Amino acid sequence: MLLGKIGKISGYKQIMDIAVIKANKAAELEREKVKRKSRIDKSIGIELKRINSLSKEINTIMMRIIKNFPSFDDLHIFYQEMLKLHFDIDEVKKSLGAVQWVSATVNKLERESAAKIKNEKSFRLINPIRRQFFARSDSVVKRVSKNLILLEKVRKYLRDMPVIKTKMFTISIVGFPNVGKTTLLSKLTGSTPDISPIPFTTKRLNLGYYKKLIQFIDTPGTLNKFEKMNEIEKLAFLSMKYLAHVIVYVYDATGEYPWDDLVALDNEIKNLHKPIVYFLSKNDILSEEKAKEIKNEIKGIIVDKDELLVKLEEMEMVV
Repeated sequence: MLLGKIGKISGYKQIMDIAVIKANKAAELEREKVKRKSRIDKSIGIELKRINSLSKEINTIMMRIIKNFPSFDDLHIFYQEMLKLHFDIDEVKKSLGAVQWVSATVNKLERESAAKIKNEKSFRLINPIRRQFFARSDSVVKRVSKNLILLEKVRKYLRDMPVIKTKMFTISIVGFPNVGKTTLLSKLTGSTPDISPIPFTTKRLNLGYYKKLIQFIDTPGTLNKFEKMNEIEKLAFLSMKYLAHVIVYVYDATGEYPWDDLVALDNEIKNLHKPIVYFLSKNDILSEEKAKEIKNEIKGIIVDKDELLVKLEEMEMVV
C-alpha cells in the first residue's frame, strides 16, 4: 500500500552502531590489502576506508528513509486529512529535511577528513582525525534523534492505514450503529467483516468490492461535530467527504432508534452534497403495514440487495 515499502526507522544509537560495525569490517578487509605497504600508507588506506564506509552507511540509511516516504502534497486528500488527525505535517516535512541534512553534512565531513588524512605525514595523527570524524558524525545523527522518532511514529500509522482504492467508484454505507451496515456490506460483496449485534462494534473502516467495479466502505458512527467524533468516526466522515461517489443510507425501522433521529441523520448526510440511495434494513421483521408506511415516507427506498446493486451499477456507469 502507500508506505508498505518503508522499513522500520531505527533510532540514532542503532544507526550509529550499524554504521560503526560496517566501517570496522571494511577497515579489516582493507588491512589485508595493504599488508605490504609502508606504515603511513597502511594507516591512510585503512582509515580512509573506515570513514568512507561510515559515511556511506549513514547516507544509505538516510536516503532510504527519504526515498520511501511519499510526497505528502501528492497524496490523495483523504490520506492527507487522515495524517492531520495525528501529526503536524509541517513537522513531518521538517523531519525529512533534517534527515536530508544528516546525509549532506556527513558527506561533507567525510570529504574534509579524507583530505586531512591524505595530507597527513605522521601515521600517529591519522587515527585522531578518523576518531574526530566518527565523533562529529555521531553528533550530527544525534541531533535528529527526535526527528527519527517522529518519522517512525508516522511510519507505523501509515502502515496501518486502510487500503482504499482512491480512483475506484466508491460507496459509503452510512447509518446508526447496529442498523445492519456491516451485514449489508457482506451481502453485497461477499466480504466477511466482524458482525455483532452490539452497537458501536465497528472499530475500523470495513471494505468490500463488487465485480472489481464498486468499492464499498462500511462507515461506523454518526455525524456529530467533527471535533467531538472519535478517531474511527473521523475516518468515516473523511471517507464520505473525500472518497464516496454515492452514499447508501441504511434506515432501520424496527424501533431501536427514534424515527426523528433517523431523519435528522439523513439531513446531516445531505449536507455532504452527495447522491444518496436509501435502503431499508431488517425489512423481513417489519409488518407489511409498517414497510408500506416507510416506502410512502421515503420515496424510492430500496428493500432488496439485488435491486440495490442494479441501482448502484447504473450510477457507476455514469460517473
